[in-house]
Amino acid sequence: MSNYNELDNGALLFGTEGTSVLFDMAKLREAIQFDKSSQKIIRNTSREVVWTGVAEMVKAATKATPVRLANLESIRMLISVVV
Repeated sequence: MSNYNELDNGALLFGTEGTSVLFDMAKLREAIQFDKSSQKIIRNTSREVVWTGVAEMVKAATKATPVRLANLESIRMLISVVV
């Protein structure tokens, strides 16, 4: 591991501490899609996808996970990407 202690060697000198929050990637893929032909990201912000899909999934994931500041920041970032 001593080879990976500098940015030049490809390692990021950053770490976090906290409980992992498991998100259903299928729900996220519905909200954030990639159009291969135009090479663009498409956000689906329909009520069904955001509130029934992503918001309910995040609610279930956070209920199943102890709340820590790192988790709340991850959830905030996720919601800002989707909406």
